[in-house]
Amino acid sequence: MEEETKFQVYDLGGEELLVPHSELREVFEELRELQYQKAWDYVEELPEFKITKLSQEEIFQREEELAKYTLKAETTLSKAYSIGMIQQDKVWGAFGLSFAVDNQHAKDRAAQHAGEMISGINETTKKEVNQLLNQAFNNQLSKKELLEKLQTSFAFSKYRANMIANNEVGTAYIQGTVKQHQELMKRTGIEGRKYRQTSNDNKVSDICMDNQNQDWIPFNQDFFSGHFCPLGHVNCRCKLRVRPFKPWELPDGIYDHSKDRAWNGLPENYDQLSNNVLPPNFWKAGELPKYQLSGNDFSSFNPAKNTLTLGREKGSLNQKIDELHEAGHWLHYKAIMQSPTMQKTREEIQGIMLKEIDGQIDVIKKWNGQSFEWIKTAYQGKVKEYAHYYRYEQTIGIAGKAQTTIELSQRLELDSLVVLDMIDGIKKGEMNYETHEKSYLEKHGEKEAVANMNVIAHTKNKVFEEYFPNTNKAIKKFYSDLYEWLKY
Repeated sequence: MEEETKFQVYDLGGEELLVPHSELREVFEELRELQYQKAWDYVEELPEFKITKLSQEEIFQREEELAKYTLKAETTLSKAYSIGMIQQDKVWGAFGLSFAVDNQHAKDRAAQHAGEMISGINETTKKEVNQLLNQAFNNQLSKKELLEKLQTSFAFSKYRANMIANNEVGTAYIQGTVKQHQELMKRTGIEGRKYRQTSNDNKVSDICMDNQNQDWIPFNQDFFSGHFCPLGHVNCRCKLRVRPFKPWELPDGIYDHSKDRAWNGLPENYDQLSNNVLPPNFWKAGELPKYQLSGNDFSSFNPAKNTLTLGREKGSLNQKIDELHEAGHWLHYKAIMQSPTMQKTREEIQGIMLKEIDGQIDVIKKWNGQSFEWIKTAYQGKVKEYAHYYRYEQTIGIAGKAQTTIELSQRLELDSLVVLDMIDGIKKGEMNYETHEKSYLEKHGEKEAVANMNVIAHTKNKVFEEYFPNTNKAIKKFYSDLYEWLKY
């Protein structure tokens, strides 16, 4: 038989899948060798030049004879299915959620599919051999010529055995991933997101690339190709990534730009001190500042010395928000105040927000002195809409049964404070949320408003989006235009 050495095991789920892939390939190799030998013996026993159209049932195994192959395949597929479930449970575990993997379900699913798979392979091989015999009969091939065709038949190639093993193990792994996510989704009410990742080489089909280009989509949505998940075709190498939320939303909902280093001009000490919360091109807007550490918990920006000072714990959510805020001050002093056009746009944005504030002033006045209490009431029950405003905790409930509780996150509190500070800045301390009245009147509250604009532009502040949709839209456009300009 022709040896096929070019086939490569696709990395569908990491090294964990190498064992079940190897085991399943051995099952197919054993079945392939047996079927090949039976077909060879059958042809060998035919009288020369007496090839006829005969039923091939006697060449191959009856269903009861396939039982041992089915059992071996069942064990292997169960492993691949369980690995998919375990790997997906680890993904949820990173977000504080983890549930026991139902290995019995993996066994039941594998048992259901293994018999169908082995029978299907057997039937396909029958058809291929039957086609060869028909061809030999129609063309009056000699026995020697027919045996040569058997040797090179795709039905008995190692490539086919490898291909089937790869497809079946990969499919079982992905189905395990899907099953575990569905179970966690049922327990938490979170739909989650999925992403179809290709190998990103010249062998990727157009349809698979189109699926990848969709980026992260809702878990229950089909991909562009109409498939719910890979594998989409024979020898498909796509991987399925599934997670509770979009990658940038957790653990704190602040995007990490540490890998976005297309432009090398960064502030002094940036690599050592920054949280990488801003795209590198942001710093092309003005004279680069110097990063330094504070001796206390407070962050600040000094326009005279052009220094951006960070306090609080390194990498904490508080520090990330502080960095965005102080970088907003830098942008105001070093870019906006230097540009009449940008200054005019800034004034227009604040004018839009002033109208939105006045339009709901009675509601906003109630927020005074209870900055987090009102927001807790407003956002209770909105788990699905605003995922990064909640954290999940596992506790042991009645009768020792594990249960998941959902709590409001620190991110929600900080976002609400950003909104309140933005309002205070626009109203120049009139709301007196943080006793800023004198400071904001003297220093012009719009400077604080600009700093908070920068935070809102680079985070997913759902509080601001809900209460100030027109201002939010104007801010997003301002920064979109800014980054477009900074490209050149």
